[in-house]
Amino acid sequence: MAQGTRKRFRPHRWAVLVIVLLVALNVYKRTGNHTHAQKEKAPKNLKWAPTSREVRHDDGESVDNVNIGGVVEESAVVAAVVAEPMERGPGSADAGHRAEQEASLYALPEHGEDMDVAAAVKQSGATTRQPFTMDAVEPEIWQRESAHREAMQNVERALLNGFPQFDSKLVMVTVANEAFYELLLNWIAFVKPYSIPFIVGALDDKIMERCKDAGVPAVQLQHAGFETSLITLDSHAVKHQDFRSSQRGFQNYGVRKLAFLLTLLEMGLDVSLSDTDVVWRQSPAQLFARKNGMYTEVADVLVTSDCLSQDIDEKMAQAVALKSEDEQPMFDYKEWACSVGGPEPWEDNASPLTSRMNTGVTFFRSTVGGMAMARRWIKRLVRCFDGDNPGCDDQTSFNAGTKPNARNPVLDSQHVAKPVKGGAGRVYWSEIEEEQCAMGILPISDFSNGHVYFLQKVPHNLKKQPYAIHNTHNFHGAAGKLYRFRAAHLWRLDEGTKEYSASLKYFSFESHAGLKASEYDSPLVAHIVARDELRRELWAAVAIARLLGRVLVLPRHNCYCDRYWYPILPQCRLPGSQHYKTSQPCPLDQILDVGALVAPAFLVETRVDGFLDHPSAAHLLVSQETFSSGVNGSSVKCLSPAMVSASLDFSATVLHIKGGIGGLFCGYSDKSGEATALDAAIATVFKQTDWCCHQNGSMPLAKHTGTNAFSPGSIAAGPREDAVSIGKAMEVWSLTNPENDKWQARIFGHRFKEGSSMAMHNHWHCAK
Repeated sequence: MAQGTRKRFRPHRWAVLVIVLLVALNVYKRTGNHTHAQKEKAPKNLKWAPTSREVRHDDGESVDNVNIGGVVEESAVVAAVVAEPMERGPGSADAGHRAEQEASLYALPEHGEDMDVAAAVKQSGATTRQPFTMDAVEPEIWQRESAHREAMQNVERALLNGFPQFDSKLVMVTVANEAFYELLLNWIAFVKPYSIPFIVGALDDKIMERCKDAGVPAVQLQHAGFETSLITLDSHAVKHQDFRSSQRGFQNYGVRKLAFLLTLLEMGLDVSLSDTDVVWRQSPAQLFARKNGMYTEVADVLVTSDCLSQDIDEKMAQAVALKSEDEQPMFDYKEWACSVGGPEPWEDNASPLTSRMNTGVTFFRSTVGGMAMARRWIKRLVRCFDGDNPGCDDQTSFNAGTKPNARNPVLDSQHVAKPVKGGAGRVYWSEIEEEQCAMGILPISDFSNGHVYFLQKVPHNLKKQPYAIHNTHNFHGAAGKLYRFRAAHLWRLDEGTKEYSASLKYFSFESHAGLKASEYDSPLVAHIVARDELRRELWAAVAIARLLGRVLVLPRHNCYCDRYWYPILPQCRLPGSQHYKTSQPCPLDQILDVGALVAPAFLVETRVDGFLDHPSAAHLLVSQETFSSGVNGSSVKCLSPAMVSASLDFSATVLHIKGGIGGLFCGYSDKSGEATALDAAIATVFKQTDWCCHQNGSMPLAKHTGTNAFSPGSIAAGPREDAVSIGKAMEVWSLTNPENDKWQARIFGHRFKEGSSMAMHNHWHCAK
């Protein structure tokens, strides 16, 4: 302003001041109400007081626990982990201070600061934040306004009871029923140390009661306040069952979950929503904070993806970031893919933009854009109830384009997206009716799906800790997920149980499955040969463990091929995925039925591969005996059942066989009950008919036939190689038939005839 110039009266400044004073008065009143609610509504059974119990994490660090008593009768440590104190985090003595700092990133700001943040966020690309309120009710969504307000009060009560000092805008949320109770406990065990408020949406009375007994904040989603005006759900209640196996049950679960999400957003909360099969390895407080200097700051919504290529993920983000600096940012995926060259960018699941967005981990801000996307999501989902739509669920509804023929919410029919400035090439505009939503797709190295983490091991190879790991690309349902988590030391519910009990005796062995497989050039043939070697080893190991009365510790195993629900031959890997190292062990569910292995009815009690590497097993290894089998030597002699009992009857807690085990056991006498039971058990474990891959049909696994006993000294005992499948694998490996297979077309760049039913699978024709 020039010297001597008189300042002009600016009425908008006075208006802002008046608004600030009114908001402050409203918050003061609400704070008083909260205090009263804490006095009146705090349950008597909250048990956050610490005890001397200590839970050791998989990284060797420990945190204090509390005992909430009797939540899970068979496991005291489950109760202890659930009731871990809010104010403590894992690790060093200053963890509490660190947790306070993380929590303060999301504390409700002073109102002047809130207005400044909102203005800054709006300027950077995201839409403005809604105030914290109990009055915002969507008339087009909720069946009864009064019932919905009551649901809001239940949410508020649950959060204040669980977190009396609640002052956060960020809430971590999951939804579960009784069938997913164990996974829910593990989710809580990873979330609690971060001192971020969390709440559970209970889908049945049983899980609600468990949460109530444990002092875990929860609300019953069958409550009338979560009923929408869009559809009647009474006939599709989510019972005490695995709702993934029920089409209507799963669709109903989705509506309940999204009704819960929208309610939390209406209350002014920012929501980190994740499935129970997710573990959080880092606190998301900094990443999801409103002022963090990162790409997430400009986003209304963040979501993970089924992208499988770290290389494409990074390259595309760099290219999009450059485009986002343009005056009118536009990113043409076709143009970029052609510039990269080769078929890789066109493979299914190769890039975040062209692969499916995965709603197993999402983040919504209580902004205009975030609310608009949540409303659109639930409205799209209820369309699943119009007739028979078996493939329609909450995830397909989220992925639906916002415009006709659009590929997804941010990519139009011409493969063009609009990047958001400041989004580091990961945030795009999605136009929802009259609103705009800034939608970000999270990087796979930070938010890893099951293939990226457990098979490709991308975070491990990059030497980084991901924020979250979603246990996808998994086989055998909940049993398969629990197995993977335990084997990867991502399961925090076994401490203090008999899982690591020194009163049991254990049996482990050095696996040589894969030695012969390395002789083959074809990874498909090598994969089958390695599987057959493992089958022979397990046949001997189960028999020996049974004879000795020991718990069998399963071995690590290397895979040469992917396993999937759809054809992936002859390339033997998932389209879009980077080649992973065969020297890295793969989850055993890739090659056998882990659910059958851990079932109570199996012949012997088992433990996951990697069990003895866990810090909790260290005390078991103090008493260990190693026996050299010499199976791969010239003087090997197989052992009869009597010889096993005599030769391997050691008193040590852990018995480990070194030098291979295939052929070490001679077998039981022909047609005996034990022989039949052993053969049946191994046949069950390797029973899959589509265990690996198939092309235009299937390549079945030959049935496991009965194994006769061999005289002592023979090395021929045990199941033999599956010659039929090996022969088919050799034939298929030399077969390339992209003319009739969309998967092969994407891999080898074949183009179908325009106008044909397969033309939709063509790559974009790049100009020469």
